[in-house]
Amino acid sequence: MIKIINIDEIMKKKFFFIFLISFFSSSLLTFYINLNFNLLDENYGSLDYIGPALILNNTSSINDFFYSLSSRMPTYPLLISFLFKIFGNNNYLSILLFQCFLHSITTVILLKTVQLFTKKFFLISFCLIAFNPNMFWHTSIILPETLFIFFISIGLYFFICIFKKEFLLKNVFLSSVFFGFAYITKPSAIYIPYILFLFILFFTYFKQKILLPKCIMLSLIPLVISFFLASPIYYFNYLNTNKITYSYQKGGHLLQYVYPCLSKKWGCGSRDKEALKKAIKLQEEAFKNNKDLNNKETKLNKLKKSTIESKIQKEIFYKLLKEDIEKEKILTSIIGYSSKFMLHTSIIFPLQKHGISYEEFSYISYGKENFSLKKYHFFWLLPQFFLIFLRFIQFFSLKGILTYDRKNMWPIIFLICINLYFIIVSFGVGNFRYRMPIEPALSIMTILGILKIKKEFKSFFITNNKKKLL
Repeated sequence: MIKIINIDEIMKKKFFFIFLISFFSSSLLTFYINLNFNLLDENYGSLDYIGPALILNNTSSINDFFYSLSSRMPTYPLLISFLFKIFGNNNYLSILLFQCFLHSITTVILLKTVQLFTKKFFLISFCLIAFNPNMFWHTSIILPETLFIFFISIGLYFFICIFKKEFLLKNVFLSSVFFGFAYITKPSAIYIPYILFLFILFFTYFKQKILLPKCIMLSLIPLVISFFLASPIYYFNYLNTNKITYSYQKGGHLLQYVYPCLSKKWGCGSRDKEALKKAIKLQEEAFKNNKDLNNKETKLNKLKKSTIESKIQKEIFYKLLKEDIEKEKILTSIIGYSSKFMLHTSIIFPLQKHGISYEEFSYISYGKENFSLKKYHFFWLLPQFFLIFLRFIQFFSLKGILTYDRKNMWPIIFLICINLYFIIVSFGVGNFRYRMPIEPALSIMTILGILKIKKEFKSFFITNNKKKLL
């Protein structure tokens, strides 16, 4: 009898099928957005990346390209420039379809990473990764997040190979390269090379028992590669500002995002509007009164001006933090933003696209007298409960450290450090968009949690059966 479906052949090509399913499903989302909405959503600052790409294509000048970036990193605009050269300028659909392609590869890479720990739960892993609402929906937005987590996912795979397979220089180098690309994709990855440096140093010295001088040389690889990839950014900024700087985005982020969020008792998913108005007003007054910014004799270029403005913004932020926000409020904000960061479901993304605001799901909205439950509240509720359930499973994976699981202890500690790092970097801002960089690590931890729960149940039933027999 001829077999109509050859299971063995399908299993051999399973990653190819996974890629196709992931690409097809994310492409359907893109076409849905294309048919029903404007592909260029101005709410997300997509023009900040498209503008430099168009300048590069029109002028072919690297200097003009870097100058137009402002505080953005170059990797995503370079990708857009490349796609525009192939498919034509302002072909936004090509960007989104390429992001679907990247999301599909990310899905395959993360599944391969999960298989470093266990060959079980393949379909569960696929569904959790490919249809993660945060990662899935971002494929339809012209923002660098999809490219960013693509680099992070490959970096995670090769770095976990260091712990799970034989320690090879190749894995150290490749993980450093992809984390290096993440380093020049978004400013939030600025301290990732230092985390890699410490992990390689400790792992090689304490676990591999390698001599300290060699450990230090190996652990310097991520730093050297990241700084090498970012050297054009540092060089360009130095030429224009006389300062070796990576980004001058920090001041604006602190004043216009962190301060309005810390002004809320429990941090924010959305910023405090009054605090934001106050911050912008103080900023404008400080800019007007600054001699360097208003000196007509010394013509400042755009970058020097931005550097001075960032410094002023930082000074205003620290002043407001000291005068306006009590220590108790800072503590509640930290608790609140980290809870929202981890527990707010990104299913709000499609709801926002259909005109439903983020504030509709805040506790303030529920406390209003005229509040009434609507259909979209129920649509939000199920994914919200499911997300909390996943966090419970991910928390269970930490038992690998407490029980001193020798096989998985180092990878789990590394995944936790990556998660904590991005939570700290997002200080004050609890929006689920900022959770994107840790979604790959959380996906891996979910499967580790399921694996741990299964082992616990198995040992529990075996113990009970032995007691019954006795």
